[in-house]
Amino acid sequence: DSLTRLKMPDIDVDVEVVEGTTASALRAGAGHYPDTPLPCELGNVAIAGHRTTYGRPFHNVDLLEKGSEITLETPIGTCTYEVSEDPFPVSPNRLDVIANTPEEATLTLTTCHPKGSARQRLIIKATLVSSNVRNT
Repeated sequence: DSLTRLKMPDIDVDVEVVEGTTASALRAGAGHYPDTPLPCELGNVAIAGHRTTYGRPFHNVDLLEKGSEITLETPIGTCTYEVSEDPFPVSPNRLDVIANTPEEATLTLTTCHPKGSARQRLIIKATLVSSNVRNT
């Protein structure tokens, strides 16, 4: 079941996000890390997606720049995040990038890096700039 719709107009992405980051979940589009806040909530919402398989929703996230907009459309409203720093690579075991930010509404996208390899993860960090969802 779809949790939210993720849109990144700068790179022409419009993809469904489902709950979970298992292989089967990511076949459906992008996946929400279950232990992170729900889309548009306070904290660090984390979403994973493939770059080269299963529809490749995050194929060009490396082209996002500081200031690029990412919108999450949920059944209860829409929120927009702005990329806060250029995408950066980390080792696959760096889970601190999806750690909660309890005082701030943020979004983290993760994907494999470089394209076609799982050697690293590419991280995109964004900060909430607008929302019409209550209690965010």
